[in-house]
Amino acid sequence: MYLARVTGAAALLLTAAALVCCSKADPSKTVIVFSYDEGGEIKEKIIDDLIAEFEKLNPSLRVRKHPLPGVTDMERAFYLSSFAAQSTFVDVFESDVIWTSEFAAGGFLLPLDEYVTEEMRKQWIAPAIAEATYAGKLYAVPYYMTYAALFYRPDLMKKYNFDLPATWEELVEQARTIGDKEGIHGLLFQGEKYEGLVCNFLQFYHNLGGEIRITDERVVFDEPVLGETLALLRGLLHDSKVTPDDVLEHLGEDSDRLFGKGKAAFMINTQAAAMYVREGKIGENFALAPMPGKGIALTGGFHLAINRRSGNPAAAFKFASFMAGEASQKRFLVDRGHGPVLSKLYAGVPEGIPQLAALKELSRTTRMRPKSPYYHNFSLMLAEEVHAVLDDDKTAAEGTQSILRRARELDFPKEAPPEFPKEFIHWQ
Repeated sequence: MYLARVTGAAALLLTAAALVCCSKADPSKTVIVFSYDEGGEIKEKIIDDLIAEFEKLNPSLRVRKHPLPGVTDMERAFYLSSFAAQSTFVDVFESDVIWTSEFAAGGFLLPLDEYVTEEMRKQWIAPAIAEATYAGKLYAVPYYMTYAALFYRPDLMKKYNFDLPATWEELVEQARTIGDKEGIHGLLFQGEKYEGLVCNFLQFYHNLGGEIRITDERVVFDEPVLGETLALLRGLLHDSKVTPDDVLEHLGEDSDRLFGKGKAAFMINTQAAAMYVREGKIGENFALAPMPGKGIALTGGFHLAINRRSGNPAAAFKFASFMAGEASQKRFLVDRGHGPVLSKLYAGVPEGIPQLAALKELSRTTRMRPKSPYYHNFSLMLAEEVHAVLDDDKTAAEGTQSILRRARELDFPKEAPPEFPKEFIHWQ
């Protein structure tokens, strides 16, 4: 699997090189290459409009787009391969929040403390700053946030006289009742063996009261809650059966599509999935709520980071800060449902942005995924073990002990040792 990802990344790098060779650039303008995750027609329109506005305000600068295919693992492999080869092609790129620590520790990112003013820092919400920081330094411009949410159908809740579930037991019972009577699935989530499953697992775990600690450079779980979480997840497929077996192959778009078609009573996903749900049969006939249990939302999202070898760091930062500015934040919020990183946008609900009320509720209590340059190894381990329990290859008790053992064996320092930049590209 790694070979396939690297091969795909190498192909993307060759494509990027071809674009550089073959593009005709105005020699009087400084070119900034912006690499980003493809997001469909709406995102392309927003980016095109913002780039046009930026170039109008900065006539000496030109932005060249470099979209990637929207597969996070492949994108990560492309950046690792590109930056390890000391490529200067990409200047600014959309960076998943979980990449910050390893990319910064690998020496790939430009530190931004000398560019970011105190006034800019004051405008950003605390979780966004935390996820853009490594070893006490800021390595990215916060761009947008995602929050875990429970999607539900208000019409079906009213039909069966249900209030929002306060516990997982209530959610399972409601999902079973609605699912059986309506002939639809009860609860969907992302169960494929990838980062989405890790996020789903952590959402269940934190909302059952579990916390994650880093002790002696190891990840430490609350063992009883870990077992309870795995038992709950396994039970959704094999006991109550409110979740279909094929959720084991679900990525985000799979759940979005089924829920949007009216094929499920509930769905767990990030709030950004609402954009895709609206395109389905149910249209606007859905709502978002905090997760049952503790009401905790796991955070995610993307930053804008700058290649440390960029030949135009000042221009790259000017573009990144523009793309993450207030006008951009509002546009992405309204058109794509992105969570803002500017605290002022959470202070009120501007006219025409009703979804911000849901975002405010989701952002009240949050957790981040544990931060470390070695997070990728932790994520691979957790996805593998949780998937094995869901697939009934292991019992919840066996999965618990296996996760605890493997977590004890994994190095997970908050800061990487000096030799990290030379080593980590080879064992990814």
